Amino acid sequence: MPGWGQMYNKSPRWKTVLFAGIEVAGIVGIVQLNKKAEKLRLEYEDFANEHWDFTRRISNTPLTKSHWVSNLNIPDVWNYNEGDTTMYDVIIDGTHQLSVFFQEQLYSTVCFNDTSYYCDPMYHYDNELLESMQVVRDLHFYENIGKYDQFVGGWDDLIDADSSSIWWIKEKQTEDGTEILIMTKNKEKYLDMRYKSNTYLKMATYTVSAVMFNHVISALEAVWTSQSDARKKKTYDTSIGLFYNKNTQYGIGGLSLAISW
Repeated sequence: MPGWGQMYNKSPRWKTVLFAGIEVAGIVGIVQLNKKAEKLRLEYEDFANEHWDFTRRISNTPLTKSHWVSNLNIPDVWNYNEGDTTMYDVIIDGTHQLSVFFQEQLYSTVCFNDTSYYCDPMYHYDNELLESMQVVRDLHFYENIGKYDQFVGGWDDLIDADSSSIWWIKEKQTEDGTEILIMTKNKEKYLDMRYKSNTYLKMATYTVSAVMFNHVISALEAVWTSQSDARKKKTYDTSIGLFYNKNTQYGIGGLSLAISW
C-alpha cells in the first residue's frame, strides 16, 4: 500500500499523505469512470435497439457491389445515381458480418449470398422468414452498426415522414486520406454516445496506469529513504596503536589505525 513505507521510515507526514492520497483517489476514480462508461453503454445499446432494425437493414441494402454497378434492385431510399461509387460499401455480403439465429441455428449474414447446403435456409429466404430472424446483439454488433456503412440501412431515419431521403454523406479526414461516411441523425447520435462511453473507459485505463506508477514510485522512495537513513546512522569504531621497532631510538616503528563498521 503506497504510504506505508513512508510511515514505517518515519518520513515527513506529507509523503505518506501524498502517496496514500493518490492511491485512494485513483481507486475511486477508476470505479466512478467505469460506472459512467457502463451507464452510457447501456444507454447507447438501448438507443440502438430502438432505432436500428435487422429486417429494415436487409430490405434497404443491396446484396453485393455488383448490384450497385448494374443498378439492379436498388431500394428507392438511396436515390441512386448509376456510377456513384460512394454507395458501394452499402451491401449485405461485405467485409463485415452479423450473426443471426434462424430456425434454431446460428448463421452469418454471409449466407444471404452463399449457395452451400448449410446456408440454404437463409439463401432462399422470403419476407416472412426474414421477420423470424434474430440478430445477435453482441459487442461486435454494437460496434458494426455505427462504424461501417454496410449497416446504415438498418437505421429508422433514412427517410422522413414524406418518404424523402434525409441521410447524407459526411467526409472524415484520416491519416490515410478522406473517409466517406453515410450518416443519419440517429446514427450520428449513436456514434456520439459510444464515443463518450469509450472516452470514460480510456480515462479509467489511464487512471489504472497512474495508480500502478504510484505504487512503483512509492516503493522506490521508501527503499531510497531507508538506505539513506541507514547510511547516516552508521557508527565507526577506531583504534590507534604503535608498532614496536627495536632498531629505533625509542622503540617506536610507526602508528597503526584501524576502522571498523
